[in-house]
Amino acid sequence: MIGIVPGRKLIGIVPGRKFRALLFLCTLFSFYLLIPYPAPGEGVGEYEIKGAMIANFIRFTTWPSLDTENPQTDFLVGIMGDKAPFKAFSPMQGLRIGNHRLSVRHIDNLYQIPDCRVLFVDRSQTYRIREIIDTVDELPILTIGESYDFIRAGGLISFYLEKGHVKFAINGKTAAKSPVKISSKLMEIGKIIY
Repeated sequence: MIGIVPGRKLIGIVPGRKFRALLFLCTLFSFYLLIPYPAPGEGVGEYEIKGAMIANFIRFTTWPSLDTENPQTDFLVGIMGDKAPFKAFSPMQGLRIGNHRLSVRHIDNLYQIPDCRVLFVDRSQTYRIREIIDTVDELPILTIGESYDFIRAGGLISFYLEKGHVKFAINGKTAAKSPVKISSKLMEIGKIIY
Protein backbone atom coordinates (compact mmCIF):
# COMPACT_ATOMS: atom_id res chain seq x y z
CA MET A 1 0.00 0.00 0.00
CA ILE A 2 1.28 3.48 -0.79
CA GLY A 3 1.10 5.99 2.05
CA ILE A 4 0.41 9.69 1.53
CA VAL A 5 1.29 12.43 3.99
CA PRO A 6 -0.57 15.74 3.52
CA GLY A 7 1.70 18.30 1.82
CA ARG A 8 4.24 15.64 0.78
CA LYS A 9 4.77 13.23 -2.06
CA LEU A 10 4.31 9.47 -1.95
CA ILE A 11 6.43 8.02 0.85
CA GLY A 12 6.60 4.35 -0.12
CA ILE A 13 5.18 0.98 0.70
CA VAL A 14 3.79 0.23 4.17
CA PRO A 15 5.18 -3.06 5.58
CA GLY A 16 2.95 -6.03 6.62
CA ARG A 17 2.35 -5.29 10.32
CA LYS A 18 1.86 -1.57 9.75
CA PHE A 19 -0.43 -2.32 6.82
CA ARG A 20 -2.67 -4.54 8.99
CA ALA A 21 -2.78 -1.89 11.72
CA LEU A 22 -3.64 0.80 9.17
CA LEU A 23 -6.29 -1.43 7.60
CA PHE A 24 -7.82 -2.08 11.03
CA LEU A 25 -7.92 1.64 11.86
CA CYS A 26 -9.51 2.43 8.49
CA THR A 27 -12.15 -0.26 9.06
CA LEU A 28 -12.85 1.03 12.56
CA PHE A 29 -13.07 4.62 11.35
CA SER A 30 -15.37 3.73 8.44
CA PHE A 31 -17.68 1.77 10.76
CA TYR A 32 -18.09 4.78 13.03
CA LEU A 33 -18.71 7.04 10.03
CA LEU A 34 -21.64 4.82 9.07
CA ILE A 35 -23.37 5.22 12.43
CA PRO A 36 -26.14 7.77 11.92
CA TYR A 37 -25.67 9.66 15.19
CA PRO A 38 -28.08 12.54 15.79
CA ALA A 39 -26.58 16.02 15.50
CA PRO A 40 -24.99 17.56 18.63
CA GLY A 41 -27.40 19.54 20.74
CA GLU A 42 -30.35 17.25 20.04
CA GLY A 43 -30.12 15.65 23.48
CA VAL A 44 -28.61 12.37 22.33
CA GLY A 45 -29.38 9.68 24.87
CA GLU A 46 -27.94 6.25 25.52
CA TYR A 47 -30.76 4.46 23.68
CA GLU A 48 -30.56 6.73 20.63
CA ILE A 49 -26.89 5.77 20.29
CA LYS A 50 -27.73 2.08 20.79
CA GLY A 51 -30.46 2.33 18.15
CA ALA A 52 -28.00 3.82 15.65
CA MET A 53 -25.49 1.09 16.45
CA ILE A 54 -28.13 -1.63 15.99
CA ALA A 55 -28.96 -0.25 12.52
CA ASN A 56 -25.30 -0.69 11.65
CA PHE A 57 -25.10 -4.16 13.22
CA ILE A 58 -27.85 -5.11 10.76
CA ARG A 59 -25.74 -3.80 7.87
CA PHE A 60 -22.81 -5.98 8.98
CA THR A 61 -24.84 -9.16 9.54
CA THR A 62 -26.23 -11.77 7.14
CA TRP A 63 -29.23 -14.01 7.64
CA PRO A 64 -29.62 -17.38 5.89
CA SER A 65 -31.75 -17.22 2.71
CA LEU A 66 -33.04 -13.75 3.63
CA ASP A 67 -33.10 -12.31 0.12
CA THR A 68 -34.51 -15.47 -1.48
CA GLU A 69 -37.42 -15.84 0.96
CA ASN A 70 -39.13 -12.58 0.05
CA PRO A 71 -36.85 -9.70 -0.88
CA GLN A 72 -39.45 -7.04 -0.10
CA THR A 73 -40.51 -8.33 3.32
CA ASP A 74 -40.34 -6.12 6.40
CA PHE A 75 -37.41 -6.78 8.67
CA LEU A 76 -38.75 -6.97 12.23
CA VAL A 77 -36.69 -5.48 15.05
CA GLY A 78 -38.30 -6.62 18.30
CA ILE A 79 -37.80 -4.65 21.51
CA MET A 80 -38.35 -6.60 24.71
CA GLY A 81 -38.64 -4.72 27.97
CA ASP A 82 -39.34 -1.12 28.96
CA LYS A 83 -40.86 1.49 26.67
CA ALA A 84 -37.78 3.80 26.78
CA PRO A 85 -35.74 1.80 24.24
CA PHE A 86 -38.81 1.36 22.04
CA LYS A 87 -39.34 5.13 21.81
CA ALA A 88 -35.64 5.78 21.19
CA PHE A 89 -35.46 3.12 18.45
CA SER A 90 -38.52 4.48 16.62
CA PRO A 91 -36.35 6.44 14.10
CA MET A 92 -35.41 3.01 12.69
CA GLN A 93 -39.07 2.50 11.72
CA GLY A 94 -39.24 2.41 7.91
CA LEU A 95 -35.45 2.65 7.44
CA ARG A 96 -34.36 0.68 4.37
CA ILE A 97 -31.35 -1.62 4.61
CA GLY A 98 -30.75 -3.33 1.30
CA ASN A 99 -34.10 -4.56 0.00
CA HIS A 100 -35.70 -4.64 3.42
CA ARG A 101 -37.64 -2.03 5.34
CA LEU A 102 -37.17 -2.06 9.12
CA SER A 103 -40.23 -2.45 11.29
CA VAL A 104 -39.84 -1.84 15.04
CA ARG A 105 -42.26 -3.55 17.42
CA HIS A 106 -42.53 -3.91 21.18
CA ILE A 107 -42.46 -7.64 22.05
CA ASP A 108 -44.41 -8.69 25.14
CA ASN A 109 -44.46 -12.48 24.90
CA LEU A 110 -42.03 -15.26 24.06
CA TYR A 111 -44.29 -16.57 21.28
CA GLN A 112 -43.70 -13.31 19.33
CA ILE A 113 -39.90 -13.79 19.25
CA PRO A 114 -39.69 -16.13 16.21
CA ASP A 115 -41.13 -13.34 13.99
CA CYS A 116 -38.07 -11.16 14.70
CA ARG A 117 -34.83 -10.83 12.72
CA VAL A 118 -33.30 -8.75 15.53
CA LEU A 119 -34.27 -8.97 19.18
CA PHE A 120 -33.17 -6.28 21.63
CA VAL A 121 -33.59 -7.31 25.27
CA ASP A 122 -33.24 -4.46 27.73
CA ARG A 123 -31.88 -4.77 31.26
CA SER A 124 -35.37 -4.95 32.80
CA GLN A 125 -35.65 -8.51 31.41
CA THR A 126 -32.64 -9.88 33.34
CA TYR A 127 -34.90 -12.16 35.38
CA ARG A 128 -35.98 -14.06 32.23
CA ILE A 129 -32.84 -14.07 30.08
CA ARG A 130 -32.46 -17.86 30.16
CA GLU A 131 -36.05 -18.29 28.97
CA ILE A 132 -35.53 -15.78 26.13
CA ILE A 133 -32.24 -17.35 24.97
CA ASP A 134 -33.84 -20.83 25.01
CA THR A 135 -36.66 -19.49 22.78
CA VAL A 136 -34.17 -17.98 20.31
CA ASP A 137 -31.88 -21.04 20.21
CA GLU A 138 -31.05 -22.05 16.61
CA LEU A 139 -33.37 -19.40 15.11
CA PRO A 140 -31.88 -16.84 12.67
CA ILE A 141 -32.24 -13.93 15.09
CA LEU A 142 -29.57 -11.38 16.00
CA THR A 143 -29.90 -11.10 19.78
CA ILE A 144 -28.72 -7.92 21.49
CA GLY A 145 -28.82 -7.23 25.22
CA GLU A 146 -27.53 -4.89 27.88
CA SER A 147 -25.95 -7.03 30.54
CA TYR A 148 -23.10 -9.40 31.15
CA ASP A 149 -25.71 -12.00 32.18
CA PHE A 150 -27.25 -11.72 28.70
CA ILE A 151 -24.05 -12.48 26.82
CA ARG A 152 -23.02 -15.14 29.35
CA ALA A 153 -26.39 -16.89 28.83
CA GLY A 154 -25.77 -17.10 25.06
CA GLY A 155 -26.87 -13.77 23.61
CA LEU A 156 -24.90 -12.67 20.53
CA ILE A 157 -24.16 -9.01 21.33
CA SER A 158 -24.36 -7.00 24.53
CA PHE A 159 -23.90 -3.28 25.08
CA TYR A 160 -21.89 -1.94 27.98
CA LEU A 161 -20.75 1.49 29.12
CA GLU A 162 -17.07 2.34 29.47
CA LYS A 163 -16.03 5.82 30.58
CA GLY A 164 -19.38 7.20 29.47
CA HIS A 165 -19.22 5.64 25.99
CA VAL A 166 -21.50 2.92 24.64
CA LYS A 167 -19.47 -0.11 23.52
CA PHE A 168 -20.38 -3.67 22.64
CA ALA A 169 -19.18 -7.21 23.23
CA ILE A 170 -19.79 -10.25 21.03
CA ASN A 171 -20.18 -13.80 22.37
CA GLY A 172 -17.65 -15.73 20.24
CA LYS A 173 -19.17 -19.17 20.95
CA THR A 174 -22.69 -18.07 20.09
CA ALA A 175 -21.48 -16.27 16.96
CA ALA A 176 -19.70 -19.42 15.76
CA LYS A 177 -22.80 -21.63 15.99
CA SER A 178 -25.53 -19.10 15.12
CA PRO A 179 -27.27 -19.24 11.73
CA VAL A 180 -26.90 -15.43 11.75
CA LYS A 181 -23.40 -14.48 10.58
CA ILE A 182 -21.69 -11.37 11.94
CA SER A 183 -19.19 -9.71 9.59
CA SER A 184 -15.51 -10.02 10.47
CA LYS A 185 -15.38 -6.19 10.37
CA LEU A 186 -17.85 -6.07 13.25
CA MET A 187 -15.96 -8.81 15.09
CA GLU A 188 -12.76 -6.71 14.87
CA ILE A 189 -14.45 -3.69 16.44
CA GLY A 190 -16.36 -5.44 19.24
CA LYS A 191 -14.88 -7.02 22.35
CA ILE A 192 -15.00 -10.81 21.89
CA ILE A 193 -16.05 -12.87 24.93
CA TYR A 194 -15.90 -16.69 25.11
